[in-house]
This record gives sequence, C-alpha cells and structure tokens, in this order.
Amino acid sequence: HRAGSGRGALWWAVAWKLLVMPALALLLGLALGLGGSELLTPVVVACLPTAQNVFMYASRYGAAKDLARDTILVTTAGFIPVVLVAAAVLG
Repeated sequence: HRAGSGRGALWWAVAWKLLVMPALALLLGLALGLGGSELLTPVVVACLPTAQNVFMYASRYGAAKDLARDTILVTTAGFIPVVLVAAAVLG
C-alpha cells in the first residue's frame, strides 16, 4: 500500500462527484433541450453529496471505510460552492 494513494482516490472520487457528474447532467440536459431551472434541477441532483449508504457498505464489508468517510465529508462541504455556481450560471 503506497502512502498517499488513498488521497489520490479521495480526490478522484470528489472530482467525479462534484465536477464530472454535474457536467454529464448538464450535457445530457442540453441534449434533451432543457434550459434554465429545468436544466438546473438535474445538475443539482447530480452534484448532491455522496450518500451515507456508501459508508454503511464500506463498514459492512470492511473495505475503504476511510475513503468512504472522507468522500462523504468533502463532497458535503464541496456541494455548496458547486451548487451556488450552477445556480448562478443556470438560474
């Protein structure tokens, strides 16, 4: 186990949840002809924080508990600025 590899996985998970998923929702919404608040809705839903059940599964199966915990924490904190930017741009 390399030191720091957990950090890389954490930032990969956070970037995926707070940047990639909302961007995919934005592109799909645009492709479907959505605009304004209709487009904001799927983008906001896509950037919601990582769910607590991720930690429950990690605990149950004894795998990546620290990664699950940290991802939930960082995506919860990061949700606010991401959703504010999305609302300012799309709202």
